[in-house]
Amino acid sequence: MTRARSALLATAVAALALPASAPALVPVPQRDVLTANRFDSPQLAALPDGRAALAWTNGTNSGDSTLAMIRPAGKVLPATPQALRGGYSSDEIRFLAGGPAASPLLTWFQDGDSRAPFTVRLDGDQFGVQTGVFSGMYGYGRFPRFARCPDGTTAFAYQFAYPSPTSYEVIAMRRGANGESAGGGSTYLGGSGDYYQDPRPTCDSAAAPLIAWNVDDNVGGPDPGHLKVRGIAGGGTFFDRTVPVGKRGGSPDARIAPDGRLWIVWSEYDKTTGDGTTYVATRAPGDTSAISTASPTVLDAGGADAQLFFGTDGGTHVLLARSNTAGEESYAVRTAPAGSASFGAEQELLGYGDRWARLLTGHPDGAPRLLVMGSDASYNTLYSIQGIPAAGSHEPLTAIDLREIGQSAFAYLPSGDLLGVGVVDGGGALPDTLVEGGLDTGAPPTLGDVSVPGLAAPGEPTPLRIDARDPLGLSSFSWSVDGKTLTDQDTSVTFASPGTYTVTARAVDRAGLATELTRTVRVLDPAPVGQGAPGGTGQTPTTPSATPNDTTKPKLSASAKRGQRGKAARTVTLTLRAGERSAADIELVGTLRRGKDKGTLVLRSKRVKALTANRRTTVRLAVPPSLARLVGNRLKVRVTLTDAAGNRTTKTVTVKKARK
Repeated sequence: MTRARSALLATAVAALALPASAPALVPVPQRDVLTANRFDSPQLAALPDGRAALAWTNGTNSGDSTLAMIRPAGKVLPATPQALRGGYSSDEIRFLAGGPAASPLLTWFQDGDSRAPFTVRLDGDQFGVQTGVFSGMYGYGRFPRFARCPDGTTAFAYQFAYPSPTSYEVIAMRRGANGESAGGGSTYLGGSGDYYQDPRPTCDSAAAPLIAWNVDDNVGGPDPGHLKVRGIAGGGTFFDRTVPVGKRGGSPDARIAPDGRLWIVWSEYDKTTGDGTTYVATRAPGDTSAISTASPTVLDAGGADAQLFFGTDGGTHVLLARSNTAGEESYAVRTAPAGSASFGAEQELLGYGDRWARLLTGHPDGAPRLLVMGSDASYNTLYSIQGIPAAGSHEPLTAIDLREIGQSAFAYLPSGDLLGVGVVDGGGALPDTLVEGGLDTGAPPTLGDVSVPGLAAPGEPTPLRIDARDPLGLSSFSWSVDGKTLTDQDTSVTFASPGTYTVTARAVDRAGLATELTRTVRVLDPAPVGQGAPGGTGQTPTTPSATPNDTTKPKLSASAKRGQRGKAARTVTLTLRAGERSAADIELVGTLRRGKDKGTLVLRSKRVKALTANRRTTVRLAVPPSLARLVGNRLKVRVTLTDAAGNRTTKTVTVKKARK
């Protein structure tokens, strides 16, 4: 079985059963992100704060570049990636699933004379390369893998070669949560002459991390290979099976169940026919002896590959994959109940067909799904999702609108929306295209931070501001007011005459789902005193949405004054100082308290697109004479700063009269 085929099965999951009624899923049409001469095996990881990390390599083998980008929460992928360092093969990029939001790790192996491995840590929205994390690298390295351990450390494993191309080792080690040394050094596994493939570490329990790998027999030689499992840093060898002559071993998967039982599944293939058998071996909780390999238990007589995962019921589950003579795939699950060492009958998930599938994990409900790639009636590539029911009939396939893409990566966002990226092969000399799509849970966009004044003045710009977000991004935004349509989230509108106006904000996500919000604005007649209308600012108290990267609000200091009398009294001078480069939305307001009319009246509004950090800025606002008598001397200036990350600070200052 090839390494690429084995990689189609994902890592362990938290539960098997899906909810009784899963929400309807809506496909999100694919969107072009950027083009390049080549994209190799994109890797995608969702972060707990709603962001997503994407990495890949591109170039021409000997001169690859490693690139990465952060997709902000509620936004689409940016068009500009961050270049890290030179790389060699896209297969060497690996994100560490389950890491803290501030420190997701990925690694690759540097091309060139050193070919040294690196880890990368996320700091804000930028990746920083960490050197010196690995040790003992004197040759070509590949197949990096991670596993997060319960104590916060990380188990690493990878293969590297000595200067002789026929001498290989597997190296395993433990590092801290961010890749720093956690003590214990490196464990060298194996000896010269053997070909080690795809080591897989695991930390399913508080016990010592495990590393499972396949020792091939130099691909075509007569010597048998081995399938091995042992602990990292002196944990001992738990399993060492000699593959019969004429067969090849498939990379074993070893995990420790919640009750402490050690499980190992693997496959062995006939070199001539390709026929395979999937086996299982186990060791009781508390047992420290090596597992006998003399007579392993057959789990699937036609098995092509298998993957272990555990359920919240305490059971142990194995996803089985098999191929028929036509190369078509079939998938099923077998389960050993909690406390049992025996597997029950298989539950078929997908019958034979021109498709492949892999376990897709990370959904907020803890349940796995099958990610299926097949073809439609016109032989177009189509990705789909199928739920894995606890028992009974299959759940229907839900199509993902990502078509004609080759390499792909998928990740569930904390909202339950599925983000997918893929590569459309340009063919020939044309560039490749990176595309983005996915599945929406059916929830419409959310609206927050609403600012629609309840009172306004005729002929004066009235500011409108609202924050709209959707986990998979918005396709459009619009305001509908007084027969006009505006398309900016932060904008302003001028009302020509007094009256009552309806303002409607509408946000549409990429799945076509819409959310609307309506507010009423009373535009006052400034001539007769007391002709205004009751109302307020129209502010809707909301909890600001989580910001994707920088979460610190910008610092703001402000003061305002006006002249004593005459023309000088008609001008307000505002002095601002921002702690970082920001945009400023400024509103000159007055308190209306005459007769039955009470509220805040917007006299002037103004936007300063860019304030320089820590530099004093002066802004002058004219007070309309026709409106000044409605509010008297009760004037204030409301300033909202917005930094580059979307963080906002609002400050209201009282306008003082200048001294004589």
